[in-house]
Amino acid sequence: MAKQKEAIAYSVKDHPIVCPICQHDKFWSGRAQLNTSAATLFGFDWLNKEVDTLTCDSCGYVLWFDESPGS
Repeated sequence: MAKQKEAIAYSVKDHPIVCPICQHDKFWSGRAQLNTSAATLFGFDWLNKEVDTLTCDSCGYVLWFDESPGS
């Protein structure tokens, strides 16, 4: 994933995403791994699912997405 140079607006199914906390519409994209205790216990963290995240540029609230939101 290329490093973003600035926060940008995203949408899901043609609906603009806004922060549920501050109503800001610019976000930083990222990825997060959904760790499970069993996989971690046996050293299989790499098997855990990854999701896309958007972090609000204004307040830092993190939104989680199973599928990549569009920019």
